[in-house]
Amino acid sequence: MKRFHLSAVGLVIALSLLIPATVRAEKIGFVDVREVIARSEAGKKAQAEFKKAVQKKSELVKQKEADLKKEKSEYDRVRPTLSETAAREREMELQKKYRDYQRLVNDAGEEMKRKDQELSRRLLPEIYKVITAIGARGGYTAILDISNPVAVYFSGENNLTDQVISEFNKVPIKGQGKKKTSKKGKTK
Repeated sequence: MKRFHLSAVGLVIALSLLIPATVRAEKIGFVDVREVIARSEAGKKAQAEFKKAVQKKSELVKQKEADLKKEKSEYDRVRPTLSETAAREREMELQKKYRDYQRLVNDAGEEMKRKDQELSRRLLPEIYKVITAIGARGGYTAILDISNPVAVYFSGENNLTDQVISEFNKVPIKGQGKKKTSKKGKTK
């Protein structure tokens, strides 16, 4: 019995000496990719570009809406003087213009959604490269995106968002920034 006890103690001691050498501590970092896009220089440029496009579409939609309201008001004003046939034709014309307006609003919304996705697709590969470099350099086992609903909890202690923004700001992004000039002074 004593021998079994000594063997068990010896085994526990041997295992305790081996485990720290073979098991390394897990190091997990966290980053908010949406915040990187929102606060980084490239992300701010992309957002400004997006806002410009939204404003342009918004102005077009507002103009069409104003025109439609004006025509509806004009129709309401002259309706009592129109024959039944003329009133029906005018009403059908207004309904067609209203459907066209609704289609314009829906198309504008879809276009803005696609443009937003395109801007994100342009930035995400570069952001992921920066995150990968930080992870490798920092010895992280994993880095999770807290803007993705999979990360249910994070302590904030290993939040790398600011570091990613700082390093991402140093990365040249295709399609942004100054145009390169050749030796002859022509822009490429």
